[in-house]
Amino acid sequence: MATSVSAMVTAPPPGVRPPKPLPGETVANIVIRNYSDEWSIFLENVQAEFPLDRTTLGNMRRGVMPPSVAPRLAERIQSFMNQRLPLQGRTVNAIAELRDHVAMWDQSRAQTPYTICEILIPQQGDTSKADPRQSQMLEAAGARQVHVDSPSPGVIDFNKLLGEVRGDFLWIVGGGTNLFAFEVSRTLAQVLKWFAEEQRLALYSDQAYCMVYRVSALKGLIAAGKQLSTDLRDNGRMLHEAGFEFMPNPDPLHRLAYLERCYGGDAARDEPLASGKPWWKRLFGG
Repeated sequence: MATSVSAMVTAPPPGVRPPKPLPGETVANIVIRNYSDEWSIFLENVQAEFPLDRTTLGNMRRGVMPPSVAPRLAERIQSFMNQRLPLQGRTVNAIAELRDHVAMWDQSRAQTPYTICEILIPQQGDTSKADPRQSQMLEAAGARQVHVDSPSPGVIDFNKLLGEVRGDFLWIVGGGTNLFAFEVSRTLAQVLKWFAEEQRLALYSDQAYCMVYRVSALKGLIAAGKQLSTDLRDNGRMLHEAGFEFMPNPDPLHRLAYLERCYGGDAARDEPLASGKPWWKRLFGG
């Protein structure tokens, strides 16, 4: 039977820098400047489907968009931009791609076959005021918004939230980060293999933007009357006191997500990941 993994996309980790346009720039200009090679390839690809005259194409290469484009092309451009901005939506979409990749992946010989059984988005406050476009995007990706009241903004009550988790393991991912489905599918399989080999292992951290909890261990703490914390160190201490083990892994090859340098991360998109500072001191923002 395949192991089930619940993926939870939290608020952006501390240190994420939102894009700040230079005078006269738009956010689209920032994306094009930071991803100029990919933008050129994108324009070459769409040119075959949406023929553009030489002047329009030249302007778009420089980040000057035409006053109007075909609706489908506009959607493609918007998708290109969104996937290269540190938004929660791109994290959700990347995990959805991973979920679909794993579902099609032949795991008949895998030591630890698994599925991404759900994508959770913790929500606080009055959700009726949420952007309907954001809700539609999350729904299209198959994500589930979970409303959890909390005594203070930005801090999620982990104890209540755990009741919504259906998977055997809880993979927590910092919102705004990104991942490559092909690579992470194998990295996550390795992490789950470590859990399978060591039944006392209850918490894995890549010491960057992700961690994985054994859900039964967390529920065991709650059953014993413990209050889970948003601070990794507190949960690690309680798990250790209960006889469980915690595995920090600073090896960049075993990261489960990345964040570009231009947004405050330590890895450019097209270069090997480098070891960085952990963000787990304030796991759910605040």
